[in-house]
Amino acid sequence: MNIKSEKNETSLSGVVVVVGHQKGGVGKSTLAYNSAIELQKRLKEKGLSVELIDLDMQQTITDITRIREALRFKELLDKEHYKGYGDKFEIEDEDGFDLALREWVENYYLPNEEEESVLLRHFDTPVSLEDHLRWGHENGVVSIIDVGGFDSDFARLSIGLSDILISPLSENTVEVLGLKKYEKVIRDVSEILETHIVSKVVANKMSPSRKKFDDFKNFVTQSPHFKAFETILRARVAYDKAISFGKSVIEHNEDEKAVAEFSSFLDELEHDVISFSSEKQQ
Repeated sequence: MNIKSEKNETSLSGVVVVVGHQKGGVGKSTLAYNSAIELQKRLKEKGLSVELIDLDMQQTITDITRIREALRFKELLDKEHYKGYGDKFEIEDEDGFDLALREWVENYYLPNEEEESVLLRHFDTPVSLEDHLRWGHENGVVSIIDVGGFDSDFARLSIGLSDILISPLSENTVEVLGLKKYEKVIRDVSEILETHIVSKVVANKMSPSRKKFDDFKNFVTQSPHFKAFETILRARVAYDKAISFGKSVIEHNEDEKAVAEFSSFLDELEHDVISFSSEKQQ
């Protein structure tokens, strides 16, 4: 459903959450996707809607979303109330879905809340992105943006329009160097806009055996453009397994530690989203 079809009546303003880093492969897409799926459930009762915006040339989030939709459609075959289409699954549409099944889903099937997908958007120009985000601010939309691991007009615009900027960082030395380059981009955008932009860095894909993180926190706090999340996200196979089903790690619910860690991260992120939303509304 196009969320622009209805005016959001919430008293809260929309929030732009950007997940960015100067290097690819740091876990931006996984973090953005999991956050969007779970924040949608948490914020719905508060009157806020959630959307994903894929600005990464790799389009990882787009691929994951297609997996989620495809598996959701296939699961409908097991529904008791599904009848009459079993012998018609031969012709597939451009997305690889059986046309007869898609027709049945769109006309007869009403998904429950657990099966709903986050709205996914793409933009061709920075201007169209900026116009949409300003609309989202007025309509209570939380836009979670996955930007590519490189410097671009889209990346700089996203940083400039962000309310919450998140940068995942692991123990990898190359990622640390990439974050230092990203700091320069943040500083450049801050100077142009005559403001002070800060990215919240989350320790991501950390070794499960690691106990101390003083060096990580010291590195983050050295820069006036960084501060750290309290939660530590460790390297867990559960994330990749969940993604293979188009699910969040919480939905997949195979690893209690992974679920607990990401739930803790979500608590922090949800608090920040509500705080920014309330401040913007005033």
